[in-house]
Amino acid sequence: MNPRTTLSALTVGALLLLTACTSQAAEPPGLTASPTATTTDAPTPTPEPTATDGIQVHSDAELGIVFEDVPDLTGDEAEVYNWIATYQKAFWQTLRTNEVSGTFATFTSAEIQDTMARIVSNNTRDGVGIAGVFHTRITDVVVTGDGATALVCDDFRESTFTTADGTFNATEAQQDIPQLGKVELLRLEDDLWYVNRETGAGTC
Repeated sequence: MNPRTTLSALTVGALLLLTACTSQAAEPPGLTASPTATTTDAPTPTPEPTATDGIQVHSDAELGIVFEDVPDLTGDEAEVYNWIATYQKAFWQTLRTNEVSGTFATFTSAEIQDTMARIVSNNTRDGVGIAGVFHTRITDVVVTGDGATALVCDDFRESTFTTADGTFNATEAQQDIPQLGKVELLRLEDDLWYVNRETGAGTC
């Protein structure tokens, strides 16, 4: 399984839903093998996270997303955290609505956008619906020059998964083990950040 892969439907009464991250550091389908995107290839991000000296509040009860163990960061590290939080919110919104969040087009690579489109296509085809609450954690933010990395933990323990056969909790849907992903970003001009890729980093 790969990070941010598709959610597929029932097999012989057992719900097998494949969502976010993998237990091995495998490259997601369609994502580039190395973070070589350039500013000329990248879209101009719309600064969803407003410039700030610290981390913004990203948990959203209406959307159903909870950011846990929020660290105390400032400067570039805080900005990177805020961009990744926006990425996580767009991911969850995409899963909930089965429509690719338009936010992805403003600050992520074409490969990531293609992966999200595949998730929507496969979930729609298989009649999979996702609701409830998504817990996530962003840690290990490291900024080196114009590049940055961080780890994201995807936790579906309070999410529900619906198919033609009924509605299932995370355990029944085999989504009860939180998955870890490594997100890589590139800095564009005006101190805006661009999410270039995500790879699996095990469990969390």
